[in-house]
Amino acid sequence: MNKLNQARKILFSNTTKITIISIILVIAVSYAVFFYILNNTETNIRKSLFEQQKDRQIESVGALSRHIGSDLDLIMSRLELLANSDTLQHGNLSGNKTEEVLQKALHRINSTAPVDRLLVLDRNNLVRSNTAAKYIPEFVGAINLSSMQWARETKDTLAPVFSNGFLGRDGVYRIAITFPIVDENTGKYLGLVAALLPTVPLFKHYGNIYDIKSQYLAVLDRNAIQLIHPVKSFIGTSFYGNHTQQATGHNLILNNIISTVLSGKPYSGTYEFRNGERLNTGYPIMVGSKPKYYGFVVTPTSTIFSQIDNVISMHMIEIFTPCLQALLLQSLC
Repeated sequence: MNKLNQARKILFSNTTKITIISIILVIAVSYAVFFYILNNTETNIRKSLFEQQKDRQIESVGALSRHIGSDLDLIMSRLELLANSDTLQHGNLSGNKTEEVLQKALHRINSTAPVDRLLVLDRNNLVRSNTAAKYIPEFVGAINLSSMQWARETKDTLAPVFSNGFLGRDGVYRIAITFPIVDENTGKYLGLVAALLPTVPLFKHYGNIYDIKSQYLAVLDRNAIQLIHPVKSFIGTSFYGNHTQQATGHNLILNNIISTVLSGKPYSGTYEFRNGERLNTGYPIMVGSKPKYYGFVVTPTSTIFSQIDNVISMHMIEIFTPCLQALLLQSLC
């Protein structure tokens, strides 16, 4: 009888151990399955949210480029009104009346975007009148600007010109927008009106151009010269030059993004950089039907994933708390 009781005790003890081990295994497997599902779900959500952010950035860069293009087109239209004004059409390229007209035009144009100087040049590219923002000294004397490509091009084409970047005498990097003064009766070229736009104040108007650790705006001209960049030493240099290429490590993905956008097509890509991964989205800045400049919005992906992690954490709590509770109850039953 004692032996039977002992056998029952041993059997009961072994059964209890097996039951406990089984419960532990069920819980372990349940947790393993749970975390496997959790990891896959998190990965899928992360990819989906990143693609959504990428799509939003593409849309926002397109809208930003159209905004900039519209503002530049408006400046050109105001220069057209100035070139066709009675004062300039009558050949009055200098004098108090002309200065007054320029000052009013500068005030109107500055309501659209920062312009620090308006010029009137004659047919020989001599500065006949100019007005500048208060912090900019006015030109003195008959300065010849024949060395400026935008002056020669306006005279040769008798059409508006959106210049590439150039360094002013004061060390400020600028672009110029011009409109020819053509006699409406004779068709004779009388000269041009030009608006000079400092690139840093201009594009600061549209986004961050200083902090490279957050989303920032960069702009290139048709020669791939960098008009603005958070790294000041890049401004006025070619993107394809040694200075930038050495800094970027001759990054093939980045170079492909730049070359594609410079060909006139929107493009984006993600690439590794020295201080982390980046999402770069580029878009031509169109005036009329032609690209004049090229805008790029660059975002460190760490800032994107930081936002994504917050969203994922909230979703995981909502989705998996009931599942975890169910698994625990099942394991204990």
